[in-house]
Amino acid sequence: ASADKNKGQKLYSKYLKAPCGFTGAKMAAKHSQDEWETIHQGGKLADEIKTICPSADGKPLSDKFMDHYFDFFYEYANDSGNVPSCQLEPLFSGSNPSLQRYLAKYLH
Repeated sequence: ASADKNKGQKLYSKYLKAPCGFTGAKMAAKHSQDEWETIHQGGKLADEIKTICPSADGKPLSDKFMDHYFDFFYEYANDSGNVPSCQLEPLFSGSNPSLQRYLAKYLH
């Protein structure tokens, strides 16, 4: 099975959001794409997650999740120009119609 950024996002939300105390988008933005790639290729992704989120432990740091986390972090790294859809939902649920029109026009 190949890795999947959407699965990585779900896994992060399920297992790491609480111990980390912030969204996956914030986590992904901790590094550039090159930095995430270097960390992952060096087999240090679990260590890096643990460094950023000291209370993360056990199952959330399973090897089988690392490729998915990596794809998610890489996709939304601080130099990627991408924003996870979970970050946009609060903007769309607001009561500002002109903002909603702007976002709908320029983000889709």
